[in-house]
Amino acid sequence: MDDEALEHFGVLQLAVRGIRNARAEYGVTPGRRITATVVVPGDSALRWDHTALMYSICLCCSVCVLHLHI
Repeated sequence: MDDEALEHFGVLQLAVRGIRNARAEYGVTPGRRITATVVVPGDSALRWDHTALMYSICLCCSVCVLHLHI
């Protein structure tokens, strides 16, 4: 196993879980596309590959526009 890949996957899971929890909390219907903003601390593992991260979150969470602030 690649330790770095596992860390990245764990961070991605947390981001997806956070967006999905917020969607549920605000009663957003499944499949409805939203705009989301993710704020990342400078020392976070999310700094790895922003393009892959944004694409993955958009696919997993029905997000049409994702703003990533690092």
